[in-house]
Amino acid sequence: MPAPRGGASDSTGASAGIPAPATPRRHLHGTAPSRIAGGGDWCDKRGDVYQLDARYLLQADDGAVIDITNRGYYHEEDPTAPAQHDGALQVSETGVYYRTSPVFRTDAPAHLWLARTVFIGLARGNDSEVAIRFYSVT
Repeated sequence: MPAPRGGASDSTGASAGIPAPATPRRHLHGTAPSRIAGGGDWCDKRGDVYQLDARYLLQADDGAVIDITNRGYYHEEDPTAPAQHDGALQVSETGVYYRTSPVFRTDAPAHLWLARTVFIGLARGNDSEVAIRFYSVT
């Protein structure tokens, strides 16, 4: 997999859904949110490790805007990083450490749970996109 890129690119990846506390899986009104134009991502490379910082806006299907700051780390050839699956979906690759810690902000009452919950993200990507599956920490 190619290394993360700096500059403004689509790093939204808000894939399939975002689980919330007290429910097995909770989505933003049942669909993946759409990305609002703008935002950006940056990375600093130190040795073989990329420190990531992405900022973007998503819009839920009810029209609510959700501001995301998503920071994390990416590096390859890590023998301690196993492939991880969520059911049949592979959310990370063997040997690739690609983890994020998103912070969500919104004033929309239906989505306030996002701003009150700690999440981790497991990411994977290719030349054209990054997909991140978010999990709540309870």
